[in-house]
Amino acid sequence: MAFRRSHPRKRRICKEYKAELEEENLPSQRLENASKEEIAELKSEISSLKKQLYQAKENIRNNEKHISNIERNSPDLYNSDDNMATIAELVDAIDGFMDNRATVRDILIGQIKGTTRQIRIKNNNLQRDLREVRRARIQLQTDLGREQRRRYDAEAERDNEIIRRQNAEGAMGNVIGDLHLLQTNGQNQVNRMLDRIARKQTRIGVLIQEKFALQLLNGWIRTPIFYGYPGEDPEDWLRDMQRYIIASRINVAPGAGQAPEEKRHLD
Repeated sequence: MAFRRSHPRKRRICKEYKAELEEENLPSQRLENASKEEIAELKSEISSLKKQLYQAKENIRNNEKHISNIERNSPDLYNSDDNMATIAELVDAIDGFMDNRATVRDILIGQIKGTTRQIRIKNNNLQRDLREVRRARIQLQTDLGREQRRRYDAEAERDNEIIRRQNAEGAMGNVIGDLHLLQTNGQNQVNRMLDRIARKQTRIGVLIQEKFALQLLNGWIRTPIFYGYPGEDPEDWLRDMQRYIIASRINVAPGAGQAPEEKRHLD
């Protein structure tokens, strides 16, 4: 079977259409690349938010340990047994001074003042420690609230990033689907164009054969004249001529001779 090369015009049309398809696909490819870059950025932001959340949890644990150390190590808290024992000793000393009638009044007054001064010092220390504890508790509650808000914000931001990533993936899927649909439609158009070209080439071949047959008939054989009917289509006339050639068994191949009886009949 002989190899048939495609028609130059057919090849040119296919190349032009292929170039048009590639040019139309450029925006889709750019959008797909942009979606991939956006997904990479979202993943990086999610990783950063996870690190911030972990650091916030560490800060909360450290603050809790700090408050526990203050409550455990402060020597002057109001609920300390040592402080209560010291105050009780001072009260007992005052009672002893009052019961001892032999004690000089000035000495007794000085001892009482010294004792009350120690009580005031202890009370001031106790109040200072209580204020420190309250301040530390308030600061801890503030830090806990702040870290809690940060954690909620981080979780909300993470959820938003996940939603944006899902939307980006959905958009990329739509772009890929549209790209595949565009490629399919383009291929279908190419196939239809090739089919039309093939039909036209077939029609051209048929017309060439008919023209060649007419040339052979006009050159070698005396054929009756077909004037046709008024308004008759030339293609109908050609079909009638083909039927006549087939019915007369005329060989229209190049160089083929005619049967003697056919020639005598025509003469």
